[in-house]
Amino acid sequence: MPHPPQTRRDWLKTASALLLTADLLPTQPANVVPSTYFPALPPDGSNSPLPPGKTVPFDWPYAEIPASGEGLKLNWLTGTRLPTGPVLFRITSATDVREMCEVEVLSGKIGQVLGEIDLRFAHYHQPFEWKIPAAELPAILADGLQLRLKTGTKPLWVFCAKGNAGPVPSAFLPHLLAGSGSTTAWQERLLSLDSVQTFGWMEGCVLDGIQAMIPRNPRAQGVLAQHLNLFFGNDRFRYETLNNERSEGRIHTVESLLPFAILAQTNPAHPALRTAVEFALHHADANGVIA
Repeated sequence: MPHPPQTRRDWLKTASALLLTADLLPTQPANVVPSTYFPALPPDGSNSPLPPGKTVPFDWPYAEIPASGEGLKLNWLTGTRLPTGPVLFRITSATDVREMCEVEVLSGKIGQVLGEIDLRFAHYHQPFEWKIPAAELPAILADGLQLRLKTGTKPLWVFCAKGNAGPVPSAFLPHLLAGSGSTTAWQERLLSLDSVQTFGWMEGCVLDGIQAMIPRNPRAQGVLAQHLNLFFGNDRFRYETLNNERSEGRIHTVESLLPFAILAQTNPAHPALRTAVEFALHHADANGVIA
């Protein structure tokens, strides 16, 4: 089932509630099993080259689910043992999807269709999951999975480990997620690169949340710097816009302005701030409304 749609107001309301109540949450019951990631092994073979002008965020390694033909095969380390309870299979989009897109999940050995993942109109860094039927789990651990595009006209790229091609946060890799989780797990995700989002209002909200954690968590300051460095490191300004296209030193929409608020507070001499000011002045109407 697709994730229910969420507006910016919904997102901010949820994030604010989590931050405000973080210190009031009860300690975990003894029977809670912490969530654990079991990443898939790096897939065999190489991807088709990206089309001219197309990029993947941060040049992180990716794997391709082609538009036709054989899909992407994933396997797990021999002897992988999971705790009892529900297990989710998860992937994260490295593609700005502008169409209906459904991926079939097939058994690795006989190619039987086990389920589907709906990735329609996905954005970069958006995770998707499929709950694995308990009866299928032993075969998946032994023989792996295959991902095949069912609906869609373009290849789908997902973040994936690829040898020494560079680090991808563990939560973005294809993985199995097991365990019942905890009420504080969201803090671990927020205070890491696992929470990186599409540049603009989404990553801006993440930056706001990390900054709000600084007074209560000594790690927050360093994590905030890591996030900002992905987009603004070495006095540059670079991010992926629509359709997997890279932008260097240019703001494309008013929705891209929010991260600059945190940048201005943490690095007021960064040259990209002049770009933001010029964009705002150019797009302001007679009443000062920037649109």
